[in-house]
Amino acid sequence: MAYATFMDVPQELLDRFVGCGPVNYSVYLNACSLVCRSLRSPAQRYLYHRVRLMTTERIDDLLEIIRDNALIATYIRRIYTTSQQLSDDYGLDVQLATLFLRIKEHAPHSSLFLSIIKHPTLPCDQDSTPTRHLTLDGLVHCLAQVHYLDVIHVEEFPSIVLFSFRNLKSLFLHHTGFDPELHAIEQEELLELSAPLRRSLLVLRISNLGYFPSIMVSGIGAQLENLYVKNVRFVDATVNMASPRPQILRISISNHDFGAMKTIVDSLVDFSRLIDLRDGTSPFRYQKSDKESSIQIHRSIQYALQACKDSLQILRLHCMTEAYSAENPQIAFDLSRIPNLHTLILSCHCHDGFDVTTLPMYIRDILRTMNPETSRIHMIIIEIRLLLTRTVPDANGYVRMELPALFQQDGWIQIKEILEALGNKRSLLVGLRVTLMGPFNNNSMMNSNRIVPGSRAEAKLYAQTIARWATTRFSAGTRRWRLMLSLPLLDSSQADGSEPESSVSSDDLVDTSDEDEA
Repeated sequence: MAYATFMDVPQELLDRFVGCGPVNYSVYLNACSLVCRSLRSPAQRYLYHRVRLMTTERIDDLLEIIRDNALIATYIRRIYTTSQQLSDDYGLDVQLATLFLRIKEHAPHSSLFLSIIKHPTLPCDQDSTPTRHLTLDGLVHCLAQVHYLDVIHVEEFPSIVLFSFRNLKSLFLHHTGFDPELHAIEQEELLELSAPLRRSLLVLRISNLGYFPSIMVSGIGAQLENLYVKNVRFVDATVNMASPRPQILRISISNHDFGAMKTIVDSLVDFSRLIDLRDGTSPFRYQKSDKESSIQIHRSIQYALQACKDSLQILRLHCMTEAYSAENPQIAFDLSRIPNLHTLILSCHCHDGFDVTTLPMYIRDILRTMNPETSRIHMIIIEIRLLLTRTVPDANGYVRMELPALFQQDGWIQIKEILEALGNKRSLLVGLRVTLMGPFNNNSMMNSNRIVPGSRAEAKLYAQTIARWATTRFSAGTRRWRLMLSLPLLDSSQADGSEPESSVSSDDLVDTSDEDEA
């Protein structure tokens, strides 16, 4: 009887087997690479796809491995390192530059991602003699394959390195400064140095910078399509450099006010071709907004939408209920003025009784602005975060949570009617995501095993209420709702020390017997 070996299994299947590893992935891949030659190559491909080079010694070790096996250089796609490898005078330390050259030698067409973070310890003294570093032309040559760059918490990133990327497609700057600062360089020289970068850059993400580096979006040869801005100060001297303005396609703006939005729309970028506008602000930030700040945020969103209403197709909005009332319904925008809108994402944060009452009315009023006869909408996603309130701990130390009566409000009946009218004309997909949040901190879901949401029966009844509403069919042309319900539960019997039951999930509550028909 003949026994099958690895040689009898198609290599394509072996490659798939290696890619389906356990949680401890690196140990698994190392083990696979030692089994046989058929598994060695795919295991090494996964193992060296992403390399973390946090010290010069790690770079030296990798270079030694490449000398022994040149194929390793062809597997590397993502490199993570620290500011220790940066040099004020010559850009990069020679060891990291050598690694890029080796990759370019063995894999000349590969596309690399490079992430640079602040080194955790004080910078070491580097050998600054010219023989230890590349020339400027050499720096440009070795960075030619880096197409994606993240710079995070680097206080003095050498400007010479930034302008040496000639094929960079995506740039992310977070808590980063430059040496020398960009606005300290003469404008003519700066335009000349940055020209190759602007011609290649498609995606720019800026977060928590002291000023916006407007030279990145200058329309002189700029190809920028996607812009993401969060917590950035706009300085007149740098804003004036952004001329002519690039016609971007997608933008996400977080933590904005009217002044910042007006600067972006009027001075930085051209919204006339914008197809995707997203408010990326955390809902927890909006939770702290008062009525006046909510009005200002609405004003800034309206200003942006007015500039792109004719081209916009995808819109993500936060439902700001602080400034809303039945007598004075303040909504973000009249959606009937966006004729090409096909995807709408409404993000909602419900953290008190006022939100429970006003949120359905807010959603109803903003959906009501869409004309069923002319609207091109085909996807609506409603994301709701419900902040639970806790009661006094019982004798066993367990806290019982109050479940908001959000879906018992009358406004949902009218929301159904609006969605049904929109679905009568075309196929409409509506998604609902409900997440229950515990009142522990601003970033944690309710995942404590000492939280008991009433009784299990009460929690299940609440989830069933959501599920029944979420699975309602609106019309033959409307597809079923997608229910995405994050509801961690703990049975109250656990307070007596018994074994916990499994949590209630949406799969237990939604009847999917006719899903194929839907």
